[in-house]
Amino acid sequence: MWLTARTVLLLPLLNYFAGKDLREQHTTKREPQRLQFELRHQHAVSPDAHVVFSDVGPAARNLAGGNQTTYSLWTRNTTSFRPPSFSEHEAARIRSMRHAQSADFPWHEDEIIGPNIESQETILELAKMTNNAYVTPDDPVWYELSERWTNHYPFGWEPDSDGFRGYVFATADNSTIILSIKGTSAALLLCEDRLDVDDCMRVLPRRVEV
Repeated sequence: MWLTARTVLLLPLLNYFAGKDLREQHTTKREPQRLQFELRHQHAVSPDAHVVFSDVGPAARNLAGGNQTTYSLWTRNTTSFRPPSFSEHEAARIRSMRHAQSADFPWHEDEIIGPNIESQETILELAKMTNNAYVTPDDPVWYELSERWTNHYPFGWEPDSDGFRGYVFATADNSTIILSIKGTSAALLLCEDRLDVDDCMRVLPRRVEV
């Protein structure tokens, strides 16, 4: 009885000093916050497999035809389940592929921030990012964004390219990023006789004024 009682008392202390107090680690609540994103990068993959990847610095953003390139989103706390480590998760995937067996390891429950989808302002900002995946910042149909999103990184914007395209928006400290990716499947179906997919997408109804 003494050994059992002593173990019960010592284990929490040992875990605490070893940094393994998972209950405290994974239940600490964070207050919802407002994140500011800015255009930071661009990336492109063309039909001939040519890849373009470049940074968009302050000078390039200043030449965006006067269009604002910042976004501001409200967040809320949400739950995410993660494996104990990347290496354990990778080993489990390899085991499953090679031996059709599942590995048994605990998943940690973390509280992280996600977009507040109950905020109309946040939904509109995400919609603007989606729209802007189809145009360049100096285009008249580029949506104005709040000053919180000042860094963005375009991808796929090489001349005469109909490949994978969009933008990477990031917060100033790079703690959170948002990918805005252009889709062309609808254009291919609705504009079969057009040669330029992007020209087709520009005539389709996408823009909603609020």
